Amino acid sequence: MVDLSVEIPSGCIVALIGPNGAGKTTVFNLVCGYVVANKGSFSIAGVDATGRVPEQVARLGLGRSFQDGKVFEQMTVLDNVLLGMRDPKAESMTAALFRRGALQEGKEEQTRRAMQLLQEASLESKAESLACDLSYGQRKLLELCRVRAFEPSVYLLDEPFSGLFPDTATEMTRMIRGLREAGKTVVFIEHDIQTVSDLSDRVVVLDFGRKIADGTPEEVLNDPAVLDAYLGRVGHDAP
Repeated sequence: MVDLSVEIPSGCIVALIGPNGAGKTTVFNLVCGYVVANKGSFSIAGVDATGRVPEQVARLGLGRSFQDGKVFEQMTVLDNVLLGMRDPKAESMTAALFRRGALQEGKEEQTRRAMQLLQEASLESKAESLACDLSYGQRKLLELCRVRAFEPSVYLLDEPFSGLFPDTATEMTRMIRGLREAGKTVVFIEHDIQTVSDLSDRVVVLDFGRKIADGTPEEVLNDPAVLDAYLGRVGHDAP
């Protein structure tokens, strides 16, 4: 990345777009702690997250999905979501020995909540199926359910619409809008301009690691620099 500076306001949906190789996924990897920056800093909700490892970043309220819809294939759909609800306070010898009743009640509540998340993704009928039996699009919906189970305040979604059939894309759109309605912040990477225009409140455009535009969809998608860099190199490829 080259002198990239971006401030994402809370409670909005932001599209991060740009040509292949522009640095979009690299930005996500830097923020999540998968890649260590050699300079610069970033914060989450005012807390410096620079140099933290992924689990530390997650504890600050950051959740992330991946391009290929990562799920635990040999676990049930329900257990995939429950995995996102891990409670370290309950995983102790003391809790196991002296708070069995409370732990059972907590597990039942987690199951109810997990089923609610699956219902909102139209996956409740698949709860006892293995994740490997889901379609590609259903896996992406399941991954978002698992991220939601963790209850982050900021979501980084890497190409959530890639490879989805229209019906599944509609489910994904509804879920992402629901996150905004709940006051969450969503940053998503996307190549389809119509999706970007319809869904995002704000668009940030990268090209060769540089930010070349930042504004509303209408402003950005009509910017000559964006048209040149992202939508066909206008003027350079014309006959």
